[in-house]
Amino acid sequence: NSEKQAYRLQRLRQSLKTHCEVPLEKLLDRILEDVHRFRKNEPIEDDLSILAIEVSQPGLFQKNGDEMKPSAR
Repeated sequence: NSEKQAYRLQRLRQSLKTHCEVPLEKLLDRILEDVHRFRKNEPIEDDLSILAIEVSQPGLFQKNGDEMKPSAR
């Protein structure tokens, strides 16, 4: 951004928490909107890539603090 701060993992986690109920098809748009707000029209100096994976098996992962870990089976 204009203060030379990077959009780091903590900010991404917060964006994911904020938009966790949004369908996957719209989630990436919400994250990109957050990145653009953070940049405040500053040019992007590096590549920007986002990959989302939808887990369709309920209970496959469990939340452990801020992380999702595979459930013990």
